[in-house]
Order: sequence, then structure tokens, then C-alpha cells
Amino acid sequence: MTNNCLQKHGNKYGIFEDGNTISFGDFKKYLNERYPDIPINFEQHIISRIKDLVIDCYLSVKDSLNQKKRRNCFELLGFDFLVDEDFRVWLIEVKINR
Repeated sequence: MTNNCLQKHGNKYGIFEDGNTISFGDFKKYLNERYPDIPINFEQHIISRIKDLVIDCYLSVKDSLNQKKRRNCFELLGFDFLVDEDFRVWLIEVKINR
């Protein structure tokens, strides 16, 4: 789990990747190189699970979004996920900018 605001003060910050973050493409490449004997389909196993979790979250709160019924507006949600050693995706938290 990454908390960039805290980690940036550590002496190992950025030692492996710039800003302790990597792109989906780089993560996919890492998984393929690190676990060549495990058939991980990034889009099917990781991305599809992330999409399912985002949809479930949205459906659980859709009636409470835009409570003032403003036209032509939107809310941004920030989702944090974790991929464990069994390549399962876990939702850590969802943040809303209010």
C-alpha cells in the first residue's frame, strides 16, 4: 500500500520507480517478467476486477451523488487498489473531492 504523502520523506523513496508509482503498462510488464510461469492476463484478471469494483462502488452511492441536482456537473472519485500475492485485487478506499 502506498501513501505518497508519507513515503516521500523516507530514504528509499523513488529507489525503484519514480515517485513510487508505475503505469499499468509497466506493472503488466513487471508481472510478466517476474512471474513467467504464471499465466496472468492483466486485462482479464486485474483490470476487469478493478472495473467491477468501481461499478459496484458507483451503484452503491449513485443516489447520494449530486444531491442538489445541479445540471451539467460531475464528481471525481479516487480509487485505491491493492494487488496481493495471489494476484487478487482489493479495494482499499474511495475518496471524493468535496
